[in-house]
Amino acid sequence: MQFVRPFFLCQLAVFVTITFVTTIHAKEPRLTAEKLLELGRIGDAAVSPDGRQIAYMVTYYNLPENSSTVSVYVQPLNTESALDSDKSGGSGPRRSTGFGTKLSTAPATVLLKDVKGLNSLSWIKRPEGFRILYVAPDQQPEPKPQAWIMDPANPAQAKQLTSVSQGISNLKPSPAGDAIAFTVNIKMDSTVNELYADLPKADARIIDSLMYRHWNQWHDFTYSHLHTAQFTSDGTLRAPVDLMADLRAHCPLPPHGGSEQFTFSPDGSEIAATLKLVDRPAESTDSGIYLIPVLGGGRQLISANMPGYDMEPKYSPDGRKIAFQSMQRPGFEADRNRIMVYDRSNGSLTEWTRGLDQTTHETAWDYSQEAVYFASETRGTRQIYRLAENSSQPEQLTQGWFDFSLVGPIADSHLILVKQQSILRPTELAVVDSRNGSLVTITDINGPQFEGLVMPQVEERHFTATDGKKIQSWIILPPDFDASQKKKWPMLTYCQGGPQGQIGQWFSYRWNFHLMAANGYIVLAPNRRGLPGFGTQWNDQISGDWGGQAMKDILSATDGMLTESHVDPKRVAAVGAS
Repeated sequence: MQFVRPFFLCQLAVFVTITFVTTIHAKEPRLTAEKLLELGRIGDAAVSPDGRQIAYMVTYYNLPENSSTVSVYVQPLNTESALDSDKSGGSGPRRSTGFGTKLSTAPATVLLKDVKGLNSLSWIKRPEGFRILYVAPDQQPEPKPQAWIMDPANPAQAKQLTSVSQGISNLKPSPAGDAIAFTVNIKMDSTVNELYADLPKADARIIDSLMYRHWNQWHDFTYSHLHTAQFTSDGTLRAPVDLMADLRAHCPLPPHGGSEQFTFSPDGSEIAATLKLVDRPAESTDSGIYLIPVLGGGRQLISANMPGYDMEPKYSPDGRKIAFQSMQRPGFEADRNRIMVYDRSNGSLTEWTRGLDQTTHETAWDYSQEAVYFASETRGTRQIYRLAENSSQPEQLTQGWFDFSLVGPIADSHLILVKQQSILRPTELAVVDSRNGSLVTITDINGPQFEGLVMPQVEERHFTATDGKKIQSWIILPPDFDASQKKKWPMLTYCQGGPQGQIGQWFSYRWNFHLMAANGYIVLAPNRRGLPGFGTQWNDQISGDWGGQAMKDILSATDGMLTESHVDPKRVAAVGAS
């Protein structure tokens, strides 16, 4: 069926002015753009070292002021009661609206409320007890982000730890409790005005390498350097040590890297960090994992002769091994992520995911030290897996139409803390039992906002591609859709950019399928060729074939929907961007 020119659909950066065509009945409250902006957005989450509390950040937006603030919550984590949530009264267990999963919340305490610029939340075990670390602006006339420490029992007495003139980012504590690490932007390159004092008003750049601009950001003559600072006996910090003082390089790697790209050893004696130390960084994906003493010194590369991305190192609890994410093919930014494990006793490297035809993210060690957990795209969802050493296949722990992100295992339990989201609802926190995969949602930040909302209907479909393969697609139907009626609905085909980023069960604040459907549109979201979650061959097939099979897949899925009597072929549009 020739319903629209292919040229129109293949523009991934399509700007569509949508006129909502459905009258929303007052008796059926639905998600609106205004309600979307009222939702709390869970950010950093961390488990206390004893596994008894969780701390997490929630960002709230103020539309009239066009600004956002962050609040910090702490909540008891009673693992036994969470697992026993299905043993409630005769009405059955509570269910999370929109998710449908068991819900077992505990009273949360607000430690900090409506702070601008707060980030990098974590716990640290200090001699005086468990404390919470975070980054927030100082009290200077021109505020800069600094490290702060807080006793959760006395948040009003939070103390500023650093006074770095440039400010800091990516704060992370040592497991030993005796130091912190963070990054600072260090100016190492000179402007034209600094090079030529007789040209103080010159507005120019000298460009002699490719990294003068990345996307929408100019090189600002600085490099993000990893620093450490040791605690003194009175709880203050010694002067920070720049672990990269001699390098024109970044840690973490721009533009998306964060504190996951470096980590302390369990004893706090060294840091494993992701660095790209190559002659032509703009042309290379050859980052490496380097071990650096916390007080500075020589760097040891543990991922030599591995020309793809190597990132996100994680020490085993006993410090004897280091797991990290690794891409094998040089120059390919969307290659399959493998889990490599470095044995510090003999220097050997082993791929634990050999033969696994899917990519991995967010590795974390099990406390037994005999297995790792990871997240992975899985046929339109994102699931949590456990992989034991010497095992041929990982065990999938989570199920269902969700996107899960791994926060980490909880001490002295069989539980794992995860973030949970779906097309219908944004992120909440949940715990997963690693023994049987049972899941309980433990926060309900947006429960009041979703209570009473009329929800869209989500379906999974598979359309036949031009080469006979099946295209997994998500279909989101308006809340009042009824297939038995003869009503015709307008349809939006979502075209994923990237190019390699799965259309999963995510709740996007940019392309929100729930919001589109709530306003009377059928939404088609096809996982075309060139997206992860369906094997390496499917993911790679867009390479060298822009506008080819990937576009045919989008058109095939759209044609498939147009055969259905409830889709109006005269009201079909494409949305998406890259």
